[in-house]
Amino acid sequence: MVAEDTNWRTYVNMETRVANEFNENWGFLTKDAQDGKNVPTNLGDRIADAESQINACGGKLMNTSNRQYGRTGVQLEMFNNATHNIEKSADLMPQPRRPAKK
Repeated sequence: MVAEDTNWRTYVNMETRVANEFNENWGFLTKDAQDGKNVPTNLGDRIADAESQINACGGKLMNTSNRQYGRTGVQLEMFNNATHNIEKSADLMPQPRRPAKK
């Protein structure tokens, strides 16, 4: 567990470092920079820029196919067993292999 945690932290730190280095070294090649917009190079500015873009969208960004988030009392199954499952009928039950004792 400790090794997994160390590996995860190393991975996250490396990804963050590489993203920062890319923006510092190659950010001028991005579309925004080519269009003359100011390209944020440090992490805090990039986060603020992303938050402003999210707020500019205005709509609700998180959607699901059924438009529900953890509501209680809502059935998850499309066809629940109580109404859509085939009920066992005594008339259709298989016969025992051994004949009944006399």
